[in-house]
Amino acid sequence: MNRKFHLNKLLLVCFILPHLLQAGWHDRRCEGWAYYEEKSVPKEDNEKPIQVTKKPSEELQERKNEMEDTLAKAILEPTEENIQKYIELQNMWLIRAGDVSKVWAKVVLKNPSLDNSISGTPVSSYGSKFYHKQKSLLQKDIVKSLAESHGLICFYEGRDEASKEFAKMISLFSKRYDWIVQPISVDGVILEELPGSILDKGLKEQFGITHFPAVYVIEPNETEAIPVGFGLVSVDMIETNITLQFRENFEKGKIHKQLK
Repeated sequence: MNRKFHLNKLLLVCFILPHLLQAGWHDRRCEGWAYYEEKSVPKEDNEKPIQVTKKPSEELQERKNEMEDTLAKAILEPTEENIQKYIELQNMWLIRAGDVSKVWAKVVLKNPSLDNSISGTPVSSYGSKFYHKQKSLLQKDIVKSLAESHGLICFYEGRDEASKEFAKMISLFSKRYDWIVQPISVDGVILEELPGSILDKGLKEQFGITHFPAVYVIEPNETEAIPVGFGLVSVDMIETNITLQFRENFEKGKIHKQLK
């Protein structure tokens, strides 16, 4: 009986034991049975997350977009909260602009070569007056010097009221600088205000002129005509345009300066 009892007990153990081992394996209460198991040791995460740095232009664009979106919302939904948020952002940008302006001024003072008021147009009231005075003297010098070797050809339409006003201006310019002017009527109507006018005989097509009145500077010994004005230009504008077209040659000595 004892032998039978022990046999039954052994069978019971053999029947239950696999289930115990399986359960223990899953709930890890019988890890001693699996002493040979290689436990996985969690690796320390030494790698730091990569931080993506935005470009300044990207960050600036994002802030500009925020400003535009805030303004749009304030316009579409003009609540006190939306208006206040836009004003706050606007004030922030004004302060930032002031900071940039201050640093800009310091940089220019430390680096005079960056100052446009030295090499370009002065920004001070006194400097601006001096600059424009010198510019005016240069223009007059160029125009007077050019009058010695060049002439003006002006094309006009006698039936056009704008050409009649133009005639007064070109006559004034001619007298002021002693320029020889050859007026040419392109529509067959001669203006009394422009004595010595002749009728066009294909010159406008040769020059490719499509807008009138038109003024060109021409040297008698050359066939090239340089445009210096179209429409109702003023005397000052013709001076400016002549200077623009001939200043380089004047400074290189190709046009002799007016003797004083």
